[in-house]
Amino acid sequence: MSNFRQDANRRQTFLFFLAQEVHDEERQLVGKMVEQLSTSRTWVVGAPQFIDTVEHDGIRAGDLPTDTVGCAHEIYSALIPDGIPHEIDALHLDEIEYIVDFV
Repeated sequence: MSNFRQDANRRQTFLFFLAQEVHDEERQLVGKMVEQLSTSRTWVVGAPQFIDTVEHDGIRAGDLPTDTVGCAHEIYSALIPDGIPHEIDALHLDEIEYIVDFV
């Protein structure tokens, strides 16, 4: 895996989100939580980001738009052909476990 280059390696996104109707209070609580999470430690690729989108495309009459409120966190792809050094893979595992425990 000597071919690993941070600037060239593909990335994957870990995403968690609320699976319910989202109100302003939940939106604000998740935003504050992600802000606290993102500044609570050093991250390999970058800090987790707050996600707050409303999807209106493809909605049929009578349907509600889709809210996505949560957090996205990028990690380097460990899939072939990229692969990543074991040390970085272990750091990513630690990050994901930290996020899950934090939430």
